[in-house]
Amino acid sequence: MNLGFPWQKPASRAKARKSNGFVEAITDGDYKAAVERNQAAHAIVVDVASDAFTGFKDDAMFHDLFMEQISTPLKSAYMFCRMYGYCGVLIGYADDTNLSQPANPSSKIAYLQPIPKNWIEEIVYKKVDGYPSLPLTVESYKVNISTTPQLIDGSRMVLLSNPSLDAGSIEGEPSLKAVYDLVTVIKSMDWGTGQAMWRHGGGLTAFIVADSRDQQTQIDAIDELVTDINAMTTLTLPAGTQMYSELNNGRNPEPYYRVIMQQLSLGTRIPMSILIGSQAGALSASMKDRHDYYELLGD
Repeated sequence: MNLGFPWQKPASRAKARKSNGFVEAITDGDYKAAVERNQAAHAIVVDVASDAFTGFKDDAMFHDLFMEQISTPLKSAYMFCRMYGYCGVLIGYADDTNLSQPANPSSKIAYLQPIPKNWIEEIVYKKVDGYPSLPLTVESYKVNISTTPQLIDGSRMVLLSNPSLDAGSIEGEPSLKAVYDLVTVIKSMDWGTGQAMWRHGGGLTAFIVADSRDQQTQIDAIDELVTDINAMTTLTLPAGTQMYSELNNGRNPEPYYRVIMQQLSLGTRIPMSILIGSQAGALSASMKDRHDYYELLGD
């Protein structure tokens, strides 16, 4: 049986599973996909990272050099930090020494290079008697962006990280971790809103099959006729078939989205007026909202 959009066949009972709809373990791939495909997640990660560096304004003498060598890589590093929890920044000392060797801090800095989490294979901390020394100090990083891992001495890298609640972890926490389920809800709401508009926007039409010895054959025949209807379609259905059209009665999704966005605002500390922006209507950021937001960026 072909049921048309969005399923080709009804789900069998064997495929049914009990789940709360949310993943228990969120992977780095999940975070990346959310930022790429979800509008709210993109704003929380990418827009905040960009806003954090809007204070670097034009300077007639060295602006272009500054933006290329410092601001741009730092903005990228902070974006990766918010997405994955931490990101390394390789300081390109012009000391003509192998990266696995300690840096000469008096050397000129030629560049900055973001080293995102998925490039870092291992972080090695300095140890005393076999245990990490306090305060924690990175001895070296094992970076793998090709077939051969490369060691980078700890003196050549700065590690940016978001604070984490996991006492057993020395890694940072992705900015989407606490609100990932809300992002998943938004994805479901977007799908549901699209379904409501598709099914009810022009009035939902249903065909009721007439009594017959073989109703399934009639159902299959009608289903094949109505799966691809457009403005030029002419239908001839079996005798006795009844057609019903439902009036346009799709619900307004705005109040439901607003509740979810308020939850996101609470979980990320980003004021609603900043998170949604003035393009969503008459909403505009107050001075208090802007002050709170820039305090967040300063943290």
